[in-house]
Amino acid sequence: MNLLILKCYYFLCNVGLDEEFLTFFTFSNHCKNSVHNIAFRCSFMNSELVKKIRNAIVNATIRIGIVIEQTVWEQMRLASIEEKQLGIEAGDIDTDGIPLCPVIVDGQWGKRSYKTKYNALSGAATIIGFRSNTILFVEIRNRYCCICERAHALKLPTKDYKCFLNWDKATTGMEADGIFEGFPRSIEFHSLKFNRLIGDGDSSVLKKLLEIVPYGPHQLVEKIECRNHLLRNYRFQEDISNSPYHIFGQHALCDIYFCKKPADCENHVPAMEKCGLMRDVDSVKKSS
Repeated sequence: MNLLILKCYYFLCNVGLDEEFLTFFTFSNHCKNSVHNIAFRCSFMNSELVKKIRNAIVNATIRIGIVIEQTVWEQMRLASIEEKQLGIEAGDIDTDGIPLCPVIVDGQWGKRSYKTKYNALSGAATIIGFRSNTILFVEIRNRYCCICERAHALKLPTKDYKCFLNWDKATTGMEADGIFEGFPRSIEFHSLKFNRLIGDGDSSVLKKLLEIVPYGPHQLVEKIECRNHLLRNYRFQEDISNSPYHIFGQHALCDIYFCKKPADCENHVPAMEKCGLMRDVDSVKKSS
């Protein structure tokens, strides 16, 4: 990976990295699997050239990150022009002449569960134009900074650097906060208003937007439920409604993700329907 960063830095950014570094770094990587690896590295890692390579890797990473960030913002600017034009063509314009844009919103963060719950220390929120299917806004949240943590562990003052630590709350709140930040800045960045929000069942984003009313009290953001989530919730509702039949042995409508439909299971539902007990169960289910 480090060699790839150096190559990008040298060949793409064209900022004058000495090609000797690349040749030398490639050679040292090949030597890692050598039988003389230990002896080679002990005497070799003290050379000034290796220190230069390490500095080059850091500088290359920083410079490539800057180029990527600039490219991302430029692409989002171009996407907003397309989204704006599509809004004008659709006649979706407010009284101030600003195009209105329905957007799809979502957030993401790493999550694992190996006997213990784990949420990643970084997450992202994305706002996508509905008509153009292009990204209009991205916001990153970080709960961890290795430089700050190292300085704190060693009880040393931090150097002057760009710290990306910008979140100190639960990981699950990153999505709502990142999306929430994009709406008030839509006019400043894109000369657009995000008038309709298409997303999952999370209501925290809409609640915040209704509190701050980014476009004024007469132009509230409308929430449209994502079709995929609606269908999934509908299936959950079906399964919940079917649960009494599953419990009493009738598995005709059971889904395979929770029921193996045993063939030798006794079905008590016909007898319960005959005596009226199943009707009472259904009435309790509907009232709950």
